[in-house]
Amino acid sequence: MNLDSDNFPTDRYEPIKKLGMGANGEVYLATDKTLGKRVAVKILHSLDRDQLIQFQDEARATSKLYHTNIIDILDFGATDSGIPYMVLEYFPGITLESHLKEVGYLDWQVAAGILKEVCIALDYAHGRRIFHRDLTPSNILILFPEDNPDDIPDEEIRVRLIDFGVAKVSEMSGFVTEYQGMTLAGTPDYMSPDVVNGFEYSVASEVYSIGCILYQAISGAPPFKADTALETLSLHANKDAETLSSVTGRDVPVAVENLVARCMAKRPEARYQSMDELKNALENLALAVESESSEVHGLSSSSTSSSSSVVEGRRLSTSRVVSILLFFLLTATLVVYFNLSFQDRETEKRLNQANKALLKSVDSLARANTVWEVDEKPSSTTFTKDTLTIRGVRVLTGQDLRECRPERFRHVSLKNIGSFHESSLKLLGGTANVKSLEFSFCDGLTDADLARISTYLKTNDAAGKNLNQIELARCYGITDKGGMVLATMPALQVVVFRDVSVGDATAESLRKLPLRKVLFSTTEITDKGLSVIAGIKSLRELHLRNNLKLTQDAVERFKKRRPDCRLIDEHEPVDSRTVDIGREFFKD
Repeated sequence: MNLDSDNFPTDRYEPIKKLGMGANGEVYLATDKTLGKRVAVKILHSLDRDQLIQFQDEARATSKLYHTNIIDILDFGATDSGIPYMVLEYFPGITLESHLKEVGYLDWQVAAGILKEVCIALDYAHGRRIFHRDLTPSNILILFPEDNPDDIPDEEIRVRLIDFGVAKVSEMSGFVTEYQGMTLAGTPDYMSPDVVNGFEYSVASEVYSIGCILYQAISGAPPFKADTALETLSLHANKDAETLSSVTGRDVPVAVENLVARCMAKRPEARYQSMDELKNALENLALAVESESSEVHGLSSSSTSSSSSVVEGRRLSTSRVVSILLFFLLTATLVVYFNLSFQDRETEKRLNQANKALLKSVDSLARANTVWEVDEKPSSTTFTKDTLTIRGVRVLTGQDLRECRPERFRHVSLKNIGSFHESSLKLLGGTANVKSLEFSFCDGLTDADLARISTYLKTNDAAGKNLNQIELARCYGITDKGGMVLATMPALQVVVFRDVSVGDATAESLRKLPLRKVLFSTTEITDKGLSVIAGIKSLRELHLRNNLKLTQDAVERFKKRRPDCRLIDEHEPVDSRTVDIGREFFKD
């Protein structure tokens, strides 16, 4: 495709084809040139400088969501012309909206199963104080078992939720609905009446939207549809939706009608109060429908008996129904409990077995001084003569590192690590041969973890003078407190910050170090911090990119003050000596 850098992040991503477009922007299938894998790039509406900063704050928060049912945000930023973009994991499914256009409607059992998975994702997000704000069938991706491209057999529909926080971007760029003086972001067909009725947006607001989607999935149309967005919002605020049975002409079970009606109650307190509560209701819906059917059958049978038998029969029927209900509820609870426990035990068992086999292979191959590369899910380990790379480990322990014999390597690269056990921090800091550390997409890395590494550095055989290079890339648990910890690592000469929340306080701390090269990309550094960096006399190369709080005047002042320091900023052409971010930046 022929897209330029003003409209697409062509420096890293190569567009293949357009996947679709909507109110929030356009989505393209692309190839990540660095990793060689397919991704989805969403190009959003153009924003001004302040809005772009707000967008990055929003994207940074939502990119912390790591869940099976949520599409990962892999990258975000702005094109050369300031157009914001998000890079998402590529999921080869279709939207629920597209599927409904094709088939018309779904059986309530199928619809409930899909929305249950959405509820699980939302419950996870709400637990981290993040709302979706634009729940629609177009933001739900589904993949049927027969369409699954993976080699692993799958008997269930796979569900992914997309576009967290994108409604906020629409609000910033003016793509909103005005209603009685209020600005509302979202899609009117699925928007709760809460803000219109004077309530705050809450979990219950998103429960309402799920109710609307479930209504459409079963009936084939949204609960309310008018000629204009304002009229649709008014219907949401003032009118009750028709029952599913009356709209469809089908016999929709009362339990299903009741669940949808409760989701779409006008007052927030009348709805389900959490996504977990709604998920449980959807999970138990089949049981409720079965009980409803049994009760009706029992009452119908008792009506044909004699009057004396009727009284006794009703007592027996009621007792029997209650007993059956209790039996089914107890059985279902036990089945769910033991199933989850079994799955957890099996998962842990498989992970332990895999790790033991992996570490054993690493040890034997390390002794043989060979090059070995494994790129498997969920984790991979790569090592060459002087570099150890560990990727995709939920909890990195000292045992994991010890078996890899880190003393054999000068460079240690850790990517997509969930969290760090104290023993691993001790080994990272205590290994005297390690010259450089790289942390990429390590969301579990904290300021305190860096402080522990620094403490252990001082106790190793080199007294901490071994570590002269460190890179922190998309480690969202790192703040200025962590940046200031680097000042306690006295031998650092090369420091890379990529998309971490460090700023002027970190810059102030760095002036104490004998730095030769520094990279700031998508950070909070301001003109004041850049002025501090200019005072580091040992600095010979500074790379600046996408630091929105920096002005061009400050960059020009730096150039005049430090003509001996090579400055590469985002406005200058990249030559063969300039490396974006990564291992090559460390090279002399």
